[in-house]
Amino acid sequence: MKKFLMIVGIAGLLFAGGAAKADTNRILEKIVLYPANLVMDALDTFTVNVGIGPVLEARLQATSAIWGGGRVGTCGKIYKAYNRQYGLGIEDGWYWEFVSIGEENLGVTSSTALVNKYTENRTGFPEPFNPVYRNGSRDYWAIGGSLGGIVIGDLYIHPVDIADFITGIFFYDLKGDDLIFDDFTW
Repeated sequence: MKKFLMIVGIAGLLFAGGAAKADTNRILEKIVLYPANLVMDALDTFTVNVGIGPVLEARLQATSAIWGGGRVGTCGKIYKAYNRQYGLGIEDGWYWEFVSIGEENLGVTSSTALVNKYTENRTGFPEPFNPVYRNGSRDYWAIGGSLGGIVIGDLYIHPVDIADFITGIFFYDLKGDDLIFDDFTW
């Protein structure tokens, strides 16, 4: 019986030692990557896109459920968009919306690697469980707007990312998007 208890005790110490090492690595990771994660979280709080092309657009949005406006045309854009999308893309399509009723056939048809390609084709109320919101191509909770003709600009803030930035100051990653050491392994 003494041998059995000794083996269980040694196994417990090894297991606890492994868990302690993992906790130490996570703490070290949080401290070392804190400045980078804070900057990334701060950049996530807003979107600024600029485009040019045969397009006419006016949109004012409180969330994807409450907005109004219209668009028709195609444009090439430089993106600093939601969910860390940075690069170039071609946006094509049309929409009309008044408060929460409308139609939309809009998407990014081609893009560089860090900009998601998507198409949203819907009639009626925009649902937050739509794949373009779930996969991070667009932010359902964004507040802002788009305006332009020939030259177009988008400006949005992202409330969930603002909350993620604030909690990140206190080492809590609300969205689970902070950089970790494994992101830097090849």
